[in-house]
Amino acid sequence: MASCASKPNPYAPLTFAEIEKSFARKMIPLADSARALGVRMGVKTYEVRIVRTAWTGGFRGEGMEYVVEEHQLTPTPMLSGLDGITQATESVGQVEQGNVTLSEISGRYSEDFLRGFGQDGTAPGPNEQVYYEVRYPTADGDGIRRRFYLRAGPAYYADTAEWKLSLERQIEDRPPERY
Repeated sequence: MASCASKPNPYAPLTFAEIEKSFARKMIPLADSARALGVRMGVKTYEVRIVRTAWTGGFRGEGMEYVVEEHQLTPTPMLSGLDGITQATESVGQVEQGNVTLSEISGRYSEDFLRGFGQDGTAPGPNEQVYYEVRYPTADGDGIRRRFYLRAGPAYYADTAEWKLSLERQIEDRPPERY
């Protein structure tokens, strides 16, 4: 009688363990090295950080805001669409509005991390907020910190070992002297 042992399906989706051992995952450090060239050549002259803050009053916007954690994305991602940021007149004065795209984000980051979950995996609480901050350094110090929030979930592209994000401009920026 013939053996009915089934062969593994070569077309089945990979398991998480298989993905982690895949050729595409092993190429992430090489892709990151190539992305870092833009920083060293002076093409990406800004910093991008994920900032997680909390409020002392128990809910967002109540009490004093303080930084829980912040993480600089390295190598520096590609920021595009700044030309779509416009000035609008609001009751508080002139504010910037619009969307940008952040691409070439290292594949070594997880989706949860890019969504603003803490490094220990905790989701933001009711008194916390997470945003992306773009800062162009200036000769006299810190520069303007522009605050953006995530418009939609991060999209991962395994063929280029990168994440892409759509971000929307927030009205209020984090002043340098505050933290």
